[in-house]
Amino acid sequence: DKASAPDKSAGVIAVHILRETIRWGVNHPDHNRAQLEIWLWAERNDQALAARLYDKFIESCKDLLRDASSPLSEDRLETVTRVIVALVDGFGMQLGTHGDEKIIMRDVETAVAMLDAYLG
Repeated sequence: DKASAPDKSAGVIAVHILRETIRWGVNHPDHNRAQLEIWLWAERNDQALAARLYDKFIESCKDLLRDASSPLSEDRLETVTRVIVALVDGFGMQLGTHGDEKIIMRDVETAVAMLDAYLG
């Protein structure tokens, strides 16, 4: 389902991006780990590639958030997107390291509450 339907708020979209990205990692642990390994390899061996990979994720999140029923200012869009990406990065690393999906999903719900509070 597409989170960027016209009647969706930025908060609903941000929460959808976070939950669904982490759920994907929980459901595909080998792929999650491979993505981390590819990015780390690129960071060590081809920083331009690493930056392009990262920028692609950031821009795809921004594109979804730009479709919100009440769009965010560009500054707020930048901040919210980078916070979502930082959360995804951290949860992805924790999932790959500890693999405890119950704890990860509990912590995702804490992050969801924080995004909800910030975006109102």
